[in-house]
Amino acid sequence: MVVPREHIPDIYAMPSDVGAAVMEEAIKVAKAVKKALQCDGVYLTQANEPAAGQDVFHYHIHIYPCWGDRERRAISDFAGSMTDREIVTEEMKATTAEKVRQGLANL
Repeated sequence: MVVPREHIPDIYAMPSDVGAAVMEEAIKVAKAVKKALQCDGVYLTQANEPAAGQDVFHYHIHIYPCWGDRERRAISDFAGSMTDREIVTEEMKATTAEKVRQGLANL
């Protein structure tokens, strides 16, 4: 995820300069995710207002790694999960986070 430190509830309240900085960071993270996880692509998502699915009222962008067809099917279902329902352990999360940190360091 890319999250501005300044409290910005949604895209409507986003100052242009902060929006540009957020997108610049999203590009860096997307490149790091692609390189570090060797995924086939990345999917970015961001929601505004409850009708669009916003449930955390602080602007942020999710960056999901995608492999082959699996994630595209989930994305097309929108309400479906972005995972294959695999149990994700804290160790798996830590390993993935470290890979992405290394990817960012190597940019």
